[in-house]
Amino acid sequence: MNEPFFRRIAAGVRRILGAADAGGAARPTAIDALAAKARVDDGRAILVDIREPGEVAVERIPGAVLLPLSLIAAGASLGETGAKAAIFLCRSGARTSLHAGRLQRLCAGEVYLLRGGIMAWKVKGLPMAKGRN
Repeated sequence: MNEPFFRRIAAGVRRILGAADAGGAARPTAIDALAAKARVDDGRAILVDIREPGEVAVERIPGAVLLPLSLIAAGASLGETGAKAAIFLCRSGARTSLHAGRLQRLCAGEVYLLRGGIMAWKVKGLPMAKGRN
């Protein structure tokens, strides 16, 4: 087996997927749906939905900011969140976890990943909406 070759491949995949820098960038913390809702309700956080517009048109969390992963990959940014933390979400939590490093770099402040995504939010009976904002 050619270990240096596989290490270069792995490093390239991490770079493409937005994994944490070798310099030790912190990985965002996972947060459960109830804790996320509490932070949003008391004004300490905003929800950022990284799903694509077609997915959001089917169902969404009211008040979540839409910033599709495709736009993030093209260089879009979240902008200033002030003192509020950003809680990133997708359908199941897989995309936010896969792109955690990239999402962390979008914000200067605290960053969280919604554990289980919208699916976990719905299981807890939290508010959902149909259609676009």
